[in-house]
Amino acid sequence: MTNSLLSDERAAFAQRLSEAMRKVGIAQSATVLARVYNAGNPTIAVTSHAVRKWMEGESIPAQERVQALAQLLGTTPNWLRYGEAQSKGKESCIAQPIQDDIFRIVEDARRLDPRSRELLDVLLEQMLKQQNSG
Repeated sequence: MTNSLLSDERAAFAQRLSEAMRKVGIAQSATVLARVYNAGNPTIAVTSHAVRKWMEGESIPAQERVQALAQLLGTTPNWLRYGEAQSKGKESCIAQPIQDDIFRIVEDARRLDPRSRELLDVLLEQMLKQQNSG
């Protein structure tokens, strides 16, 4: 691949990353994205400097980080990395913005140990059953 093609690819990734961040309500800040990313992915943490390079089109993260970013941003790894929808007919692979209260709940749930997550799942199932029945 020529340097021009690589540069275009990195710039396109940066644009998709920015769009996904905007759609889910994450500030256009390398520091903010690194903090949010690291909260959910402590084993493959990133620095704000690395995130800045992604956001400015200087580099593209490794695939495991693309997958973690896609999950965080409510999109697919294929769309984030290549701009491709996973299945035909999808106009956009980006989720709706995450409300602040939901975001805080998700952040708290990520910090729970596996057993506590199981209990939370059971509690949520029961709450939804009760809500739907009455």
